[in-house]
Amino acid sequence: MDVSWDFSWLPNSSWTAGDWIWFSVSTGISVAVAVASYRRSRHLSRYSIPRAVVIAILAGIFDFLWLILWWINRKRIAQAWKYWREEQAAPA
Repeated sequence: MDVSWDFSWLPNSSWTAGDWIWFSVSTGISVAVAVASYRRSRHLSRYSIPRAVVIAILAGIFDFLWLILWWINRKRIAQAWKYWREEQAAPA
């Protein structure tokens, strides 16, 4: 049974279903990395919004490098988030 989907209505109609799946997954990973990087820049490093946005965009572009660096530093980052959560929960 041949299953073929018609993507002719899309701008790049030569793409197959696999191409679209790969594009969607890689875009999703890049966006997730950018959001995580922005949150870390704003909360843990306390950078300004414009600086955090620039860092997030660069992290989204170089997501593979960011994931490697995150993996190497994941325990330190988890400890920093724990400290930040405790700081936020403390009464003012």
